[in-house]
Amino acid sequence: MELRQIEYFIKVYELKSYTKAAQLLNVSQPAITMAIKRLEEELGLFLFLRDNKGLVITKAGEALLPHAKNILLELENFIKISEDFNINKKKLQISFPSTLGSWLWEAIYRDFSVQYPDVEIETNDKGTMEIIKDVKDGVLELGFCVIENEQDSDLEIKVIKEGELKIIMSLENNLASHEVIPLEKLSSERIIMYKKDTTYTEKFIRSLLNESEIKPEFIYVREQSTVFDLVIKNLGVSFILDDTSGVLNNNKKIEIKGTDKKVSFRAGLIWNKERHLSSTARAFIEFLSSYENGLLYK
Repeated sequence: MELRQIEYFIKVYELKSYTKAAQLLNVSQPAITMAIKRLEEELGLFLFLRDNKGLVITKAGEALLPHAKNILLELENFIKISEDFNINKKKLQISFPSTLGSWLWEAIYRDFSVQYPDVEIETNDKGTMEIIKDVKDGVLELGFCVIENEQDSDLEIKVIKEGELKIIMSLENNLASHEVIPLEKLSSERIIMYKKDTTYTEKFIRSLLNESEIKPEFIYVREQSTVFDLVIKNLGVSFILDDTSGVLNNNKKIEIKGTDKKVSFRAGLIWNKERHLSSTARAFIEFLSSYENGLLYK
């Protein structure tokens, strides 16, 4: 039995498809099919069957699944532990939404990197929902995102900041003349959002507007910069969680307004309870917890 066989088995189960698992793992489909076939031959058991609903896991496969997951989890934890002893291999891996943590670029690359010059830093811009999934799946060690009141029980959290949801619009938009934006005014607006079903902002705004029976048009784009470009051209409005962003504050064509129903939120770090946290990740949590610049949004 090989570790890659176990990894392939888990991914095929999660995605219910050999093809999708192969695409995700960047290997050929025949390689995955052969690896699982050999695993079945070694065990003398069928792990998957096909029926009219597609690919289904067998009872033997269901019995193997928790053990397979534990094997990979223990291996991942050991790799993290081994990195703590390797002075030449320190890495900080963290994702955060650009509209929530723009201040983090400076905190990470100016201040943290000075204190820990031997650490390799990898950052990614993703939506809160994507970050939560990556942390839970073990793809990501640390995430910075919106902290909901009923956070997933699999996650540890460290609240860092509090803020208020705001609307951004072109100065040419009629809404720019309001001190605060009445929610009902959004019924005639086009709302431009980052990738569908990936952000806390979209989830919360949809819920808030549905409660008030306000039904604006939503459009989605794949890049956050595109959101800003479309807003500047007065093709719609959008929502942000962080109005400290230099992209916004230095742009004289964009107006930032609160709503008549003030929407507050908390943001902070999340990590998986079941996975070993590297010494670098622990150092960053401590660093960010005591970071002095802008602990509350202005």
